[in-house]
Amino acid sequence: MQPNQPHTFVVVTLDPPIRKCQTMYPHIFETDYVVESTLTMNEDLFATKYKDKLEPTYKGLIYEVFTMVLRGLSGTKLTTPGKFRSCQDGYAVKSSLKAEDGVLYPLEKSFFFLPKPPTLILYDEELHYSLKLKKKEVNIILPLVEPP
Repeated sequence: MQPNQPHTFVVVTLDPPIRKCQTMYPHIFETDYVVESTLTMNEDLFATKYKDKLEPTYKGLIYEVFTMVLRGLSGTKLTTPGKFRSCQDGYAVKSSLKAEDGVLYPLEKSFFFLPKPPTLILYDEELHYSLKLKKKEVNIILPLVEPP
């Protein structure tokens, strides 16, 4: 996966996280495929509460359908990539977390590393950054704070 190539992740954060053996999975996301779905909802409820927020039927990529329904039902803000653009006009930068390669998304109040393991890094935490150039290594610890 390249950070400047088109790709989409829909990440759902679970509280409490799913536990499998000793590993906790607080973030899940679904792969891309096309779905066609009709909402199963009482007509009166739909007409009174969700008429302006939801459609009776949806067809499209699963992440698009899922986010439209989630936004309509919950009324909550969905986080999308912020104003950050890489030098190649991407929304993320290629990165690695431990032994896993992925992409790091700078968001408005945090960073998000994808795909495995999906990891949220809040701005009030520290970011340990290691840069390796040829045979030299530079280690940087950055305290993350919100911009003024």
